[in-house]
Amino acid sequence: MSTASKVFVVLNLFLASIFMLLLAPVAQHRLDTWKKIEADAKRIPQLEESVLTLEREKRVLLDDIGRSTDSLIHVVTTGLNEKGLRERMIASLTDRINDEEDRVRGVGVATRSVENEIANRTTEAMDLEGVIARDGAEKGERTREIAQLEEGIEKTRTQLIETLREIQENYRELVRLEGASEDRLSMLGTAAGK
Repeated sequence: MSTASKVFVVLNLFLASIFMLLLAPVAQHRLDTWKKIEADAKRIPQLEESVLTLEREKRVLLDDIGRSTDSLIHVVTTGLNEKGLRERMIASLTDRINDEEDRVRGVGVATRSVENEIANRTTEAMDLEGVIARDGAEKGERTREIAQLEEGIEKTRTQLIETLREIQENYRELVRLEGASEDRLSMLGTAAGK
């Protein structure tokens, strides 16, 4: 074999080695990619099961939202009905206090203070209606907002009851000053107890 042939063979072997070295990372990358594809393919049934589980949980959550919304509507409706009843009771008691104030001028200041308190409570109740309306529009935050709304309704209910008690005490004072009979005081106490 001539020297030129030997050089040609060596050169070819050298080029082939360089070519193999260049192709090795590509081949390894393709092999790794194929292994990753196979691993992902094996995970497909598990992912499908996870999707089905999430769908079931979503349906359960939607059912819970529906039930929570119905409960919220019931609580709000009940609270508004009770608020309307108490407002009518407050209006009736206010009329009685005004009648007594015409005859007993000495307690006029106390009566006006009670009227201001009634106005403040009524304003708070109207503000509560606005909060209820906004909460109804934002019912996506279910549990926390429902708890806050129920707490607000209970607080307003307690405030209204306390206002009725204050009115009863003022009326008791009016009756005492006027010398009214015990029957009229019992009648007001029965109305406030309802």
